[in-house]
Amino acid sequence: DKHAEAAAVFQKGLDERVLPNDNPLFHTYLGLSLEMAGRTDEALKVARNAAQIAGGKNSRLESRVCWILYHAKRNAEAMAAYEKLLSRFDGDHNNEDNRRVMREARLSMSNICVLTSDMPKAEEFLEQILDEFPDDVSALNDLGYLWADQSKNLDRALDMTQRAVAAARGEELRVPAEARQALFDGKESFDAHLVMMQHFAAGQQWERAREHYAQAAKRAAGKPGLAWVRNALLAGSRDHETLRVHLLEQAGRIAAHPAKGTHARAERLEGHGADLALSLPSVKGLPCPAIRTKVHATNQTRDRIV
Repeated sequence: DKHAEAAAVFQKGLDERVLPNDNPLFHTYLGLSLEMAGRTDEALKVARNAAQIAGGKNSRLESRVCWILYHAKRNAEAMAAYEKLLSRFDGDHNNEDNRRVMREARLSMSNICVLTSDMPKAEEFLEQILDEFPDDVSALNDLGYLWADQSKNLDRALDMTQRAVAAARGEELRVPAEARQALFDGKESFDAHLVMMQHFAAGQQWERAREHYAQAAKRAAGKPGLAWVRNALLAGSRDHETLRVHLLEQAGRIAAHPAKGTHARAERLEGHGADLALSLPSVKGLPCPAIRTKVHATNQTRDRIV
């Protein structure tokens, strides 16, 4: 099992004290790996340790505990944990990442309410998101379908879902057009090839997507996170075996040769890399704008790391 293998690598990193004691990177990866391997109680213990390392002041790390409970379908405990998270951090409007965490928490809380048939509360959490982020595609889409399924506020529901689709489609169509024109004009760049890679990946044209990734990689010039772009492409094209090999190689390199400045990289990767690497096989594509289809009004299968 790839998640059990990853957990073993991260545990080894902790046992050998590869990173400083105040660096939560391996604790974070280990906790998420354990949860994906179905070892929830162990995952919770490790995730709580990671939060404690940050002194209980990092909402992103604290939210991992909530997500593990949510992913394990321990809905009552997850809701209580999310409520505690909001009570502690929702008053901080000065930190952009903290606001993203609060948004993600409310999306999950809305889903839990749908699962427990508390529709008014599910709607309330989505409305709170829209109060702060009026054009949030996920909240517009979810609330619109919630209302439509209950045959209420039908005009507003239609408007919301149309706005969500327009926001997603508008971004999908505008940016590739600019990138395509730049490439046609001979103005090749990392950004242009990356946008085209996302565009072709969204259409499941994987060969074309890989071609643009290769061109982007040539122009990366030391840009951080390129490995995660490659991993997203492999995940989207369902090349899980190649992805598994890459992830284990990356984990092994981090464990064996912690680079200078690893603590700073931990802060960056903790919020992004673990989400991708440990949510397989649920990753369906690249991190580009996309409207979710109506499998259920509020995407009850949002079993991803938030």
